[in-house]
Amino acid sequence: MGDAGDVGFVALVPGHPQEITLESSSGATFLYRSAAGGKTWRMETFSDGGLAVRDLAYVSASTGYLVHFGGGPVIAYGLGLVKTANAGATWKTVKIP
Repeated sequence: MGDAGDVGFVALVPGHPQEITLESSSGATFLYRSAAGGKTWRMETFSDGGLAVRDLAYVSASTGYLVHFGGGPVIAYGLGLVKTANAGATWKTVKIP
């Protein structure tokens, strides 16, 4: 998986414990996802200087949320509330009115 800093959050998909998402940050923010109980991993990188995330959690077998925020101005990065609808395979920013 490589060394990408300290792990901040780990979340399991409800009813599918082999699906794991973890967050790490150093010079960027990294989301790692395993659909194989940790045997293989895929990484998504946010080139944000290591802003990190908060509150990574799944609310169903497919839907999860995180807050992409590290104490700085979230709006400057165009991030904030981020959602997955496919158990962490992809993540998209949710517009907050």
